[in-house]
Amino acid sequence: MNRFTIPRDIYFGENALDVLKTLEGTKVALVMAAAPSRKTEILIKFRKFF
Repeated sequence: MNRFTIPRDIYFGENALDVLKTLEGTKVALVMAAAPSRKTEILIKFRKFF
């Protein structure tokens, strides 16, 4: 049996990337399920934070 535990908050929905400005830490997991053109837009916004 395998187990995977995530003891963290999950932010999703409109403006969820804006929460990155308020978080402390060095690692982020980005999960997307959107149309390819929308994914590109989200990745561009995401890369601005790093």
